[in-house]
Amino acid sequence: MKLSGLDVPFMCLVVSEPSVKGCLRVIDRFEPVAHSFEINLPQLDPALIGDIFHSTPRPCIATYRRSDFMTVYGYTKLPMVSDKSRADALKRAVALGASAADFELDMFQPEQAVEARRRATGGQVRAGPRGRPVEFSTDRGAVRMQSDLASEIRDAGAEVVMSCHTQSVLREADALELVHAVAGRGGQFAKLVSQTPRKEDVFELLACAFSLNRKALIPFTLMNVGPESASQRLLSVLAGSSWVYCRPPSRHSYRGQPTFEDTKSFIESLGLREL
Repeated sequence: MKLSGLDVPFMCLVVSEPSVKGCLRVIDRFEPVAHSFEINLPQLDPALIGDIFHSTPRPCIATYRRSDFMTVYGYTKLPMVSDKSRADALKRAVALGASAADFELDMFQPEQAVEARRRATGGQVRAGPRGRPVEFSTDRGAVRMQSDLASEIRDAGAEVVMSCHTQSVLREADALELVHAVAGRGGQFAKLVSQTPRKEDVFELLACAFSLNRKALIPFTLMNVGPESASQRLLSVLAGSSWVYCRPPSRHSYRGQPTFEDTKSFIESLGLREL
């Protein structure tokens, strides 16, 4: 089964356990009721990951985040890995049975561009609340390599999710630009993450989702990082997000995501689909 074969909105349970056996335990527990799974790869033994994808008929999204990102899942000592190596890991995961692969819109960005932004922002790769989205490269070489990677993943029979953790309050024009960039680079699903440090930022988040729902060429999910983000990520479904990332009860989960139980109850209460 593929993501495109699921009714929307669907739930994606994020699995970030430190071992393949741990991932299999989570999948075994939730497989009867979860619609899909996201599998974080950096902490796993690459020789065994095929066991994960073959353990369930549910679609599995393989993702290989950078080591600094993986701190949100409790991993602080993972080695830094090049974008090429991360891309190779995603292609290997697809060959071993992953239904989809997720990578960032700034993958393959030239290192000098990363360093320039780091210097301009005091040592961190971050944008201000109203800055241009981070994790979004328009470098021609990076765009070409992203498109080539998307093509290889699709040719192997899997689907492509492209993501952007913007580190900014996402404006409607930027949200549309990002989703159109995903589609233009060969992505079939867009994952966008906005900052919402103030309550009023949530209204802008929902306005972006409503606009994307009218104008986006591909399915998207729009979520946020900020106070009460777990509940606000659920509200994004009402505005047009096609899926929700949720978490299992695990020390290796991100608390900003709603729990599986809360997500299931929310979607059921709206009568959006039977779970």
